[in-house]
Amino acid sequence: MTTPFTPPRHWQQSYDARVPADINPDACPTVVAMAEQAMQRYASHTAFHCFKRSLSYGDVDQQSRAMAAYLQHLGVQRGDRIAVMLPNIPAFPVAMFGILRAGAAQVNVNPTYTPQELLHQLNDAGVQTIVIIASALPALESILVSTTIRKVIVGPPRRHPGRARGERRVRPPLIAGLSDNAFHRCPARGRYVAADTGRTDGR
Repeated sequence: MTTPFTPPRHWQQSYDARVPADINPDACPTVVAMAEQAMQRYASHTAFHCFKRSLSYGDVDQQSRAMAAYLQHLGVQRGDRIAVMLPNIPAFPVAMFGILRAGAAQVNVNPTYTPQELLHQLNDAGVQTIVIIASALPALESILVSTTIRKVIVGPPRRHPGRARGERRVRPPLIAGLSDNAFHRCPARGRYVAADTGRTDGR
């Protein structure tokens, strides 16, 4: 009987002593289950640190649950594609795990995209909901009517890192055609707001 060839796993030489050489792939039924185990096990540990602000794994667990519930409240269904147009800020992991927990699929979008680049990616992916940083709203506004987007969730930072201390924060601009009453506070972070574009599913 021929013994199956097993190539040497040279990368294991750089493993920390706490890292197992082999894992049980059936230990977690889904990526969400694996993340939930880690967030609960290390709840008090720091998960993310950005601009003097930290989120613990427990924070991410609680806030992403709220984000998932909020997405479902907005009508997001399993398998829906949600674009995330955020830089590397604490809101990104909260949005990411919230999307996964809601059963949707995340579509990462570069927050510096031009309107035409954004238009192509949104339509190519069939995105109906977008989580976007306020500074990228002008690009979205200029092409919104040519997309399938129906829900816009805006995540403005409390204070931009480059803004002078004490400078007045300007409210994120509303997208043309949307009333101020269409925006709602999202419980996931206390700073998200959402707008319904008012389009029907048959558009």
